[in-house]
Amino acid sequence: MMNGDKLVRTARSHIGKIRYAKCKGAPYRQDPESGMTCYNFLRFVASEAGIFIPERVGTTYVGCWEMWNLFQKSEPVNGVAVFFNGRSNGKPGHIGIYIGEGTAVHLSKERGTVTEDPVNEVGNVMGYRRIVCEQ
Repeated sequence: MMNGDKLVRTARSHIGKIRYAKCKGAPYRQDPESGMTCYNFLRFVASEAGIFIPERVGTTYVGCWEMWNLFQKSEPVNGVAVFFNGRSNGKPGHIGIYIGEGTAVHLSKERGTVTEDPVNEVGNVMGYRRIVCEQ
């Protein structure tokens, strides 16, 4: 069972400490020192909280859209992934971790680092998904 509070604490511990790095195509290793994309930040935080999110599913690199399909639909509760629709094709273009009271921790491309913001200021919310991955 996912521990949402642990995921929130872990995500908050990285505010201002990890910088945004543009995706250079898959597979592209990212880490806290060199920077990350929003979905690699989610994978990193989940791993620290004891939740495994695969890097690949079959031959497909796991990005925002693949995470949308991997995770289970949820209500907005602490520790679920919040997806933002930022693409013209209707697929999610950004992802963060919902921390309650209408806010999320996410790796902001605009600010260049991990921030905590109201979800309505981050973008158009596409939906919330519980982070559950089968190994």
